[in-house]
Amino acid sequence: GNAYIGQRDYAQALKAYQNAGNVLSRVQGPEVAYEKLRVNYRLAWAAYRTADLNQALAAAQNLLHPEADFKRISMQKRMTQDACDLIADTLFEQDTPEKTKDYLQKDLLRPFASTIGLHVLSRLASHPTPAASIDLAEFLLEQYPAAKEAPEIATILADVYRGNRQEAKYVATLERLSLMLPRSSVWRVRHKNEPNVLASMESKALNANQLLAGKFYEYG
Repeated sequence: GNAYIGQRDYAQALKAYQNAGNVLSRVQGPEVAYEKLRVNYRLAWAAYRTADLNQALAAAQNLLHPEADFKRISMQKRMTQDACDLIADTLFEQDTPEKTKDYLQKDLLRPFASTIGLHVLSRLASHPTPAASIDLAEFLLEQYPAAKEAPEIATILADVYRGNRQEAKYVATLERLSLMLPRSSVWRVRHKNEPNVLASMESKALNANQLLAGKFYEYG
């Protein structure tokens, strides 16, 4: 499989990884779970490259709850992030907003839903798709208001509303962002032990406050 990847023959690579997975399913041993994980990781990317998006989703989802124990936490974090990115890219390519929202509500995905959703949203916002961006961002803020990604999601949503000249909703989204700033806010309390996350939120919320102050001055 790896040789085919090097040749950019992703269809053959996918078949090779599928065969490897079948072989490993009949093998027992202390390293089998880890080898299955490695094969599944490569299979997910090969499936994405061949536009077998359903298989890419299934394989990447399995990476989020591995059976194998990682020797290094950093390796697990990297694989989790790669899996989230791959799921998000796959959902974006499928371009079915309702399926995306349904998928992000699966119990298995809920711990990663806001991370995946933000990645999809960022890709949507980079294209002229304001309706799809608004729909997904509003969904994410409603379903996961205390997620660590919520400030970034609200910032993107505000930018889309501003670009779409939806002034009232733009202001309302800025207000939503500014409400994360007080010490007693639910969002801040939940992330009180994550200084980098707090610093990022504070930067966005303070900027929202300044924009709101300008709006209030403009409107009198």
